[in-house]
Amino acid sequence: MIFQGEKWGKNTSFFPQLIYTPLPKFASVTHILILNISKMEASNLQMAVVPQSFLEEVMGKLESVESILQKKADEEINSEWVDSVTARKLLGVSHKTWQEYRNRRIIPFSQFGAKIYVKRADLRGFLERNYIKAR
Repeated sequence: MIFQGEKWGKNTSFFPQLIYTPLPKFASVTHILILNISKMEASNLQMAVVPQSFLEEVMGKLESVESILQKKADEEINSEWVDSVTARKLLGVSHKTWQEYRNRRIIPFSQFGAKIYVKRADLRGFLERNYIKAR
């Protein structure tokens, strides 16, 4: 029996409540998947015994869902617009240097009246274009 707070097996990073562990070779079922939805008492712990092939298929699908969600989160962060003050802080440049970058059109920006916005992806691209590799 597994008690609340006890750790064992392989705990996935994206689904912390999902615990996977192999059983000894003499067991007829090769793996156990335990899903503990919250910190319940051991008597409320839900268990399912499944064949290894099914478990591997489920784990593969969970990993692909995790990958898709991570890519989506990265895309949303990169397409986010930030104001001029935030952009200067991210680049670590002075007000005058930031003005010069805009005047020379080094970094694309959008301007509404006096307010200036830049995409995070454009800031990252600027930094990558100016990256100097070690010898």
